[in-house]
Amino acid sequence: MDANQISLEMKAKYPTKEALTKKIKIVEQRVLNKTTYIDALSDLLFQLSKEIKSTENPINRARCAVEYFETEEKLAAQKAVLSQHKMYLEELKKIEPDE
Repeated sequence: MDANQISLEMKAKYPTKEALTKKIKIVEQRVLNKTTYIDALSDLLFQLSKEIKSTENPINRARCAVEYFETEEKLAAQKAVLSQHKMYLEELKKIEPDE
């Protein structure tokens, strides 16, 4: 599917300016929510990193390390999703619906 076909499909999905505006607001909110979540995950990684360094108990250090790596994976996945949301939002903003 080329970019022109995608654009035509999106235009068909949101034929009116009202429908398009509503969808743009929804996607903008998703971008904002995802950005907030990514910031929280980044903060958590920073705190876990500090905790790993300061914890003397090997079991607690291992638990923190596991949580750190799991959080790192979540962060990477969420950044990918955010990127997709942003691309979708850009495409939505290119649509010029029929009045």
